[in-house]
Amino acid sequence: MKKENIKLIKHNATVFLLVFFITTLTSAALASEKFDAADETDNIEQIELTIQKSNPFDSDTEIIIEIKDKCRASFSVCTPLDAVVRQWASRDMKPGKHIIKWDGRDNAGRLVASGVYLVKIQTQHCHRTEMLALLQ
Repeated sequence: MKKENIKLIKHNATVFLLVFFITTLTSAALASEKFDAADETDNIEQIELTIQKSNPFDSDTEIIIEIKDKCRASFSVCTPLDAVVRQWASRDMKPGKHIIKWDGRDNAGRLVASGVYLVKIQTQHCHRTEMLALLQ
């Protein structure tokens, strides 16, 4: 086997293990978040957040948000340590489905590194977080 192929296999294995490790840590962190019981009920009733296409993804993905009631919402993609990578302007949302496309770039237009990211939507009454893995 050629050295280039061996390096590629090692790189892919390293990326896989890194994504698996970060996903496991992030899942544990999200599971340990404490929410007020009333907030949790509001979250379930007002917002549904899903990731379209494959997860992990390699170039772009669609984030589908279903809003139950009219609200003002903000959207962001963050690292597991909560550093904002990409943020969209807050906007008034009507009830129904809305699609936000993310091309794997930060606010400055640079491609971000492979890894696990958190997609967040927040309104004044509730919030949702979903994990997303990017493999460049």
